[in-house]
Amino acid sequence: MKKERLFIHWLLAIIIASVLLVFLKPQETINNIIQAIAIITLVFVTWVYAKRTGDLVEQEKKTLEENKKKKDADYWEKRINEFYQPFIVKLNNIKEELYNEQRDTKKMNELRNDAQCFFWKKKYMISQETVKKIEKLQLTIFQAELDRRKKSFKKYYEAEKEVRTTINNEWNEIEDKIRKFYGY
Repeated sequence: MKKERLFIHWLLAIIIASVLLVFLKPQETINNIIQAIAIITLVFVTWVYAKRTGDLVEQEKKTLEENKKKKDADYWEKRINEFYQPFIVKLNNIKEELYNEQRDTKKMNELRNDAQCFFWKKKYMISQETVKKIEKLQLTIFQAELDRRKKSFKKYYEAEKEVRTTINNEWNEIEDKIRKFYGY
């Protein structure tokens, strides 16, 4: 709004100056003055359009940045909903069956294979460090399943605890990022 007023004032000043010059100066000088005023006006109009174009570009950059942040937040939510939460449920089911005295071998194999297939499909959603820890855990699950000695269970327990801690830490970091994005 201020720019439009400035532009209108500028045009009025040029018109008034032109009218006064027509009445006060000889014709040859008037032509030079009018030409100078026209050039100055053209420069001013060009500057106004350049400024507005720059403002539009800045606004578009901000919109693109906001869209990128929104996409990131959506992906973080997807990671929680499609990997972390279901994987913790799968870990709980495996742990429950492993510690069951009347362990069903067929059910245990299904749980382990289900977790393995899920992990392979979704491991792109987690860090390389977490991938390595889960792969280590999978080996200890298999060993603990075959050998019920305390040593195998201790390795499983340690690996499982490490994976849970890592997943919980990543999950919390993601939730913090989402809260910051949405301003909570």
